[in-house]
Amino acid sequence: EYTWLRSLSSDAHKGAFGTFPPLKEPKLDIEYGAVSAGSLFPSEGRYRAYGLPEHPGGQIPVVTDTLQEVELLIYLQAEERVLEKLRQALLEPTPREIPHLGRAEDMIILEEVGTVPLERKEVPPGRYPYSFWVPYTEAKQLDMEGLIYRISLKGEDTLTGRRVTSTEVILWEGEAPYRLPVYWDGEKKLPVFLHLL
Repeated sequence: EYTWLRSLSSDAHKGAFGTFPPLKEPKLDIEYGAVSAGSLFPSEGRYRAYGLPEHPGGQIPVVTDTLQEVELLIYLQAEERVLEKLRQALLEPTPREIPHLGRAEDMIILEEVGTVPLERKEVPPGRYPYSFWVPYTEAKQLDMEGLIYRISLKGEDTLTGRRVTSTEVILWEGEAPYRLPVYWDGEKKLPVFLHLL
């Protein structure tokens, strides 16, 4: 999605309007559907030169990725008590703890929660029907190519604010031209890449 984000810093506002704090919007004369602002606006500032009111601050165009009709397979390896606690939280969430992907509107609809045996093995070349987040160091060892992303691993609320731990991963499109030594899900016939949290 192509959208605009606004900076509400005083410098951004002065660059756009020439003054700070924001001016009160003057009364405009509307005549035959046209705006005649005359000398109601100061001449400095990028937007004031057009003679039309604007929102405070400067703005910048930003491209954001929006996910649609996403199917995620998430594998977790932990002690059984941790997995059981997580299983209960996923299957019986409280109204304030509905699982979502970052934004509240990106709600997760669970189709399956279960246990899958994984084995370490070399899998043959082939094409898999998914894309994979592969830890950067492992991807480099396996000579995988793809876009490098920095993704959040976990967040923690502290007295000074929220602290987020992140890591670099490669978005691998699932094309394996050679044998891969990986964890293997024998039920879904998929390679699995684990990252330490």
